[in-house]
Amino acid sequence: MTRYTDLASKAINYTRLFYEQRDSCQKLAFLLATNIKQYLDAPDGAVQFAELDDELVTNWKTHSIPKLVQGKDGWWYVGILITFEQQGSAAFSKVVLKTGLRCLPDVHYLKLNHEHSLKPGNGASWIPFLESLVRGLDQDYQSEVAGASAPMGFIQSGQH
Repeated sequence: MTRYTDLASKAINYTRLFYEQRDSCQKLAFLLATNIKQYLDAPDGAVQFAELDDELVTNWKTHSIPKLVQGKDGWWYVGILITFEQQGSAAFSKVVLKTGLRCLPDVHYLKLNHEHSLKPGNGASWIPFLESLVRGLDQDYQSEVAGASAPMGFIQSGQH
């Protein structure tokens, strides 16, 4: 085997693993949005994917599929847009959850304020993450307004 063929084999294997991890994280992002919607008992359209740029800033564009961005820390990031509306009122508020994703064969990780581990195929492992998410949002919306918006950790909120 030449040095070239050795390096070519390693490069192709690395690329295959890279895309497999991205695909696994994309599936995890779909599960993330689905589990948030179900846990909140949110109406259709209230939980969507929001686009993040390379600096992990949202431009508020929504998509039906997750647009993953790899952060400088090596994690994959997805924006989850939650729109809170009051029935019978035109008032609403939006929040984008910039969530880090890392998928390993035996465990998946979500990063939102801090890391949460999930066991693939174990729905109960989502509960601590979802409870933490609701607690964080609840605290965010009960705190005093500090300027136009008061982001907390990876949570960016804005009122429209």
